[in-house]
Amino acid sequence: MKTIGRLSAIAALASLSGSLISASALAQAPQAIITWGPEGSPYVLSSYDCSKNNVALILVQGQIELRHPADSDTASSPPEISIRCDKLQFSKDSKIVTKAALFIRAETSISGYVTIETTRATKGADGVIDPRIYDTIIAPDGGNGSNGGKGRNAETDPKGDWGSDRGENGGAGGRGTDGIVGADAAAGRRGTNGATVTLKAGTYDGGTVVTISSPGGDGGTGKRGGQGRFGGKGGNGGAGGDGGNANEVHSASSGGDGGNGGDGGNGGNGGRGGDGGDGGDGGDISMLLIVKDPSKPGNPPADWTMANEGGRGGEPGIGGAPGAGGGGGNGGVAGCGGAGKNWGPVQWNGAGSCGGAGTPGHTGRDGQPGPAGIYGRDGHAGRKGTWVWGYVDESKGATK
Repeated sequence: MKTIGRLSAIAALASLSGSLISASALAQAPQAIITWGPEGSPYVLSSYDCSKNNVALILVQGQIELRHPADSDTASSPPEISIRCDKLQFSKDSKIVTKAALFIRAETSISGYVTIETTRATKGADGVIDPRIYDTIIAPDGGNGSNGGKGRNAETDPKGDWGSDRGENGGAGGRGTDGIVGADAAAGRRGTNGATVTLKAGTYDGGTVVTISSPGGDGGTGKRGGQGRFGGKGGNGGAGGDGGNANEVHSASSGGDGGNGGDGGNGGNGGRGGDGGDGGDGGDISMLLIVKDPSKPGNPPADWTMANEGGRGGEPGIGGAPGAGGGGGNGGVAGCGGAGKNWGPVQWNGAGSCGGAGTPGHTGRDGQPGPAGIYGRDGHAGRKGTWVWGYVDESKGATK
């Protein structure tokens, strides 16, 4: 009986020990599988560690969005979301979209159709201008010429004896003011940079395909240059003065010439178009194998595509419209000849006829239109992000 009792006790102890070992092993070995799918999207997290959540594998199905809680549109650089798990598996229709930088570490493996797209980069804003640079503004006109004075009349009397004088010429009109160059337009803003993406895995299972996209944003468009100012009109020529009148001894004189009209001012050049904004840089991409035993490195993916081109430079603004030249001023009218002298039925010196008319002034030359403004500069394309494929030696200890 003692022997049987002893054997029974030993058996019971062995059974209890086995139960304790199994429970301990279950507690230490994560068994759960979680699925991230569209129904739970967006997932707001700064990090996720499977080992702290008793999870062995993350299965990504369909398109999901990951958001960092501290991210914002005004952040100067993207915060990073960190995901650590033993295994990650991606279904064929899966896709991770995020504005944050992304770090994924799979201790054992990554498998399936891995598609990651960062939407951090945005197009630069177009140039901002004051709309008044397109207003039509005319430069000041030239001043009008002064009128010529009347010629002195003939005189024969005790005061003296002199003939009549010709009328004074009218003064020339002033030249119109030249238009000034239109305002330069504002340049487009720089596109923003793509976010960094890093994948680390012990191995990439057979047939795994990786596609990562993190392009830079395109540059903004430059605005059209400002309107060139119009040239001012030329001033009108002054009127010629009337000729002096005749008397019984002296003839009447001719009127003065009208003044020439002033030339119109030249139109101003159109303003320079704004430069296109530079494109943003593509995000840096790293795809790495974790090597804990140099004699047994894991396998790379079957295929991969890295799309992290820099953003395109923005289109430049066209040159502004030129200002029109001002019209020439009108020539001044000629002065009338002086009056002849009549004395009763007797006609003296011209029988009352006028002296010859002065010559009308010439019309001023129209100003020349200014040339159109030159185009702005094309924005420079952003730098292509770096991408790295390689090994991380952790045989002497883990890295990040």
